[in-house]
Amino acid sequence: MQKVSIKMPSSFEIFPPELIEMIFRYLSGLDIYLSFGRLNHQFDTLLANYHYISLNFRSISKLKFDSLMEYLRPSDIYGLTLSNSRETIEQIELFLSHWKLSDFINLRSLHLHQINQRILSLVSHDIVKLSNLLILRIDGCEMNGSFFLEDFSQLPYLQYLCVPNFHHWSWNIYPSPVNKLTHLDLRCHVKRIPYIFILYPSLRSVNLVIDP
Repeated sequence: MQKVSIKMPSSFEIFPPELIEMIFRYLSGLDIYLSFGRLNHQFDTLLANYHYISLNFRSISKLKFDSLMEYLRPSDIYGLTLSNSRETIEQIELFLSHWKLSDFINLRSLHLHQINQRILSLVSHDIVKLSNLLILRIDGCEMNGSFFLEDFSQLPYLQYLCVPNFHHWSWNIYPSPVNKLTHLDLRCHVKRIPYIFILYPSLRSVNLVIDP
């Protein structure tokens, strides 16, 4: 008599999708991807429809980073933090060797930590293609970011812009300000403060580092 092997679903797999999504909310995006990515079609479908995956690479081992790069699906990701700190040297460059930022079409929040002006110059054109972006944080070495501001003003839904290391002493008044921007965190010359509220009429909060 021929034996037939039947694979039974695990107890976790028989949970309704709504319950699994509730469990996901207690886990980090890295834990979700590393634990449930590529398990089976059911979990792939759940991940594709789960709208809260946020990946923070500020504290991650090189082994986990490489593993995640093998099956990361950019369209699943709604929050992304990349870092070139001492603990993750040249991580941003390595990430960009696998993906373009413009591949993350559903991204709502982007944080580039300890980035330099050379890398920012490379990715700024991809950032402005992230049409769903609500939050943008860029910090790192001191840089002259006046021309980047003009690029970022093309983002139609941007509400939170944090660029504390930018020098904006050479601002111009751009014809298409980010009307939805409600929070701004930056460095500027004292004489340029009045222009901030012309550029961004919807501001509700401003955090400034003032250059005399």
